[in-house]
Amino acid sequence: MSDIVKFVIDCANNNVSEVRQMISAVNINARHSGGYPGLCAAMRYNNTEIVAILLAGRDILLDTTHSSYGWTGLHAACYNNSVESARLFLAHPACTTHIVTMLDKDGQTAEMIASNRGNQDCVRIIKEFIDKEETKALMERLGLGDVGVEPVMLEGMTLTQIGDAIEKITAIEPTMEKGKNTLEVEHQQELQKLEVERQTLQRKLNSVLDKHAEENNLYENYCTEKKSQKEILQAELQQRLQAAQPNPPASLIPECPICMESMRPPLQIFNCSNGHLICSICRPRVNMNKCHCEALYVGRATAMEQMVRQMLGIM
Repeated sequence: MSDIVKFVIDCANNNVSEVRQMISAVNINARHSGGYPGLCAAMRYNNTEIVAILLAGRDILLDTTHSSYGWTGLHAACYNNSVESARLFLAHPACTTHIVTMLDKDGQTAEMIASNRGNQDCVRIIKEFIDKEETKALMERLGLGDVGVEPVMLEGMTLTQIGDAIEKITAIEPTMEKGKNTLEVEHQQELQKLEVERQTLQRKLNSVLDKHAEENNLYENYCTEKKSQKEILQAELQQRLQAAQPNPPASLIPECPICMESMRPPLQIFNCSNGHLICSICRPRVNMNKCHCEALYVGRATAMEQMVRQMLGIM
């Protein structure tokens, strides 16, 4: 077993004496084969003494994560509601809002994990830390420096201490008023800047909407024009095809041997068994339903009727 594996296991199992002996000889931020660094393992199981030892190490990195889960020690503490370990982590001088709000592999912060698992104590102390850090940042931005953001702890305070605290707050009240005015000016400037941006975006939006409307109108006119051109071209094509179609020579259309008229539609054409033709008007008039060749008329010559129709352009 390697030293780092043993070290992390000892952190998880709360073997304080072993951790003390090994801490100077190992990389306390290294991970064992299961992906845990020592701090993450100790905080998950709320081994507060070991957590304190690790956090006191000068080389400790609070943003070291589990290789698979992407958890910091704070993620691990919030998973098991290890509140005291979370407090120690948040109290470390190197702890920042950036570290506290780091995302794991599933895109969750430590606070989200605590909330999802119903660990409200962890949720509360993380929110308090973030609020405190944001207040400090705001004070620095307003040029107020460290005017004190810690809550007043009345328990155990003497009358002198209470009076001193009141005087201290009274002394910074002008500075607080100045900060309020500065904040109002900043907010007003920010709103004015956003309003200018909003108006610029609104003008841009209106311009884009007008452009879209114009393009849609142009395209609609284009499509209408093309449809009209197609209709005109189709009509012209039909007209030219009809004009160019030659009339079949009269000699190609068969004549009835009885009435000597061309057998054009709608006349029907009949034939005898020898293939001789007769029109539908004359057939009832022939004697005994016999052709001049003495063969009987056997039915309609549909193939001939179709050929005549094709020659005349009638389908």
